[in-house]
Amino acid sequence: SLQAWRWLFLLIGLTGSSLLLNEVFLGGARSGVLYREGYENWSVAIVGVIVASILLSALGTQKRVLENLAPPAPSGTLREQARQIRLTLMNPSLGALILAGIIGGVATGMTANLNVYIWTHVWSLTPRQFGWIAPMTGLGSVVAVLLAPALGKRFGKKRTMISIFVASAAMSAGPLFLRLIGVMPPNGSPLILPILMLDAALAATLGIVGYILAASMTADIVEDAAVRSGARSEGLLYAVQGLIGKFAGGFGAFTAGMMLTVVHFPTHALRGSVDPAIVRHLIEIYLPASLVLNLIAIASLGLYRIDRATHERNLQTLRAAALAKEAHVVEAASSGEAPAPSFRPL
Repeated sequence: SLQAWRWLFLLIGLTGSSLLLNEVFLGGARSGVLYREGYENWSVAIVGVIVASILLSALGTQKRVLENLAPPAPSGTLREQARQIRLTLMNPSLGALILAGIIGGVATGMTANLNVYIWTHVWSLTPRQFGWIAPMTGLGSVVAVLLAPALGKRFGKKRTMISIFVASAAMSAGPLFLRLIGVMPPNGSPLILPILMLDAALAATLGIVGYILAASMTADIVEDAAVRSGARSEGLLYAVQGLIGKFAGGFGAFTAGMMLTVVHFPTHALRGSVDPAIVRHLIEIYLPASLVLNLIAIASLGLYRIDRATHERNLQTLRAAALAKEAHVVEAASSGEAPAPSFRPL
């Protein structure tokens, strides 16, 4: 549930900033997405919102953290800490999510950096028009917040996530595939924008459900890693996840740039000025690359091994270990001896 709400507010921020950029700062510019000053003014306007969000998030959780979490006990020598890190990172389920995150992140980064080219030169949309595609992602996040927990409980997180990601990848590729085979309406048709908005809403809903479940599955690894290593590693797991996202997104941007170079896409090209053969060539390279990367990432998720029964068993093991440790501490205190650790990892 926490991951679902996190994604909701994340996409509210993305939607709002996208509308502000495309509707206000680029919408009235004749050069559209090439209006450099628009980006500069937008960055100044949005930075205050970013800082305020960070401060509210940090300050708003301080009291809850202090009330509910005791400071962790020292985890031993540097060698012991290195051993715990090694055991955590060697978790097979974590490896599956890392592999899927890297490959899927490259596909996501590639798409994010090519979207402006696709909207402008494939669909011939203005910034004000494609600025309304982003709110469909926000709408999808609201629906996903309600769907993800219910679907995960009903069908299991892993099976639901894999099925949802396959459907999302198919939806995302749909309009470009239909354009290649000549089924989509021609540019300038009033149907183009509604079709793209509907497709974005459906693909976003499916994709965000998958991402919420993936984040929840990362949280489940915490208990699994604790059983294996004897220590909780939330900080390590989420730090690895964040680093992978940045690395994969950056490599995806690099890949997008390479595609534009391969097709000899002209720099500073205005809407409607690019040779249709170049635009088609870009689609023919991007579409299969995106689909293959997404399908490999989805297949990697099949290596994730923690199901509901395993997670419940891990929780029971950790509860039993905590009770044994508590009893040992009480016994040691009554006898005047220093307590020793009573729980060893498997």
